[in-house]
Amino acid sequence: MRIILKNNAEIDYLHFGSGKKLFVILPGICLLSVVNNDEIIQQIFDDFCKDYQVYLFTYNNNFLNSYSIEQMANDIAEAMRQLNIENAYIFGASQGGMIAQILAIQHKDLVKKVVLTSTLSKQNVVSAEVFNEWKRLSDLGDAIKLNQYAFSKIYSKDYLIRYKDAFNALEKMGTKDQLINFGKNAVACRNFNCFDQLNKITCPVFVIGSRKDSVTSIEGTLELIEALKCKYYIYDDYSHAVFDEDINFHKHLHQFFKE
Repeated sequence: MRIILKNNAEIDYLHFGSGKKLFVILPGICLLSVVNNDEIIQQIFDDFCKDYQVYLFTYNNNFLNSYSIEQMANDIAEAMRQLNIENAYIFGASQGGMIAQILAIQHKDLVKKVVLTSTLSKQNVVSAEVFNEWKRLSDLGDAIKLNQYAFSKIYSKDYLIRYKDAFNALEKMGTKDQLINFGKNAVACRNFNCFDQLNKITCPVFVIGSRKDSVTSIEGTLELIEALKCKYYIYDDYSHAVFDEDINFHKHLHQFFKE
């Protein structure tokens, strides 16, 4: 489904589940829109459907120039208000975790609790290098090279080997416009910095990260934990996409949301 914002921007979203509580998913940077895989997404989050109405938002990809994380968060906030979503449980992964931080800082009425996974509040050497390379490869217009590099950073070697055939098929995907938008999202991530505003977050926060995160790094995770003095869990294995690799990942969300 699609929301038209006041600035005429368009945001696509998925909605499923029949529960009374509201659960918002903010995914990470992605070359292909996740809303095109609605059946797969619903299967992945099926364990939330009984107790929650689940919303997954994409970000306005119809932008011509720059589009900051703060602008994305404000657009998501407007979309949530149009859908009468407030006091929601938020799960933000990677870029989605950056957006979730801004929601918790600037749109407190929309957020009941927030889980920040594989994300950061300001750049470090590891993240800046990755986002810069994503931008460079997207500018080259070579989807295969961009996907290969992105997969190598997002997933662990074991996971890439296990699903080799799927990744071989996916690495060929990506249109010219999708590459352009991916590069602009990479710039938004690279320029993101809300570290000095973290003290404005008043809702309960749970930070999840991995010591082998090759995108936002364990440094980004530890900085969030130290600044927020919040509950956390750190994986010793897996990589940036711990939310995909650990089949039991949802147990962290369920437990935190029920506390």
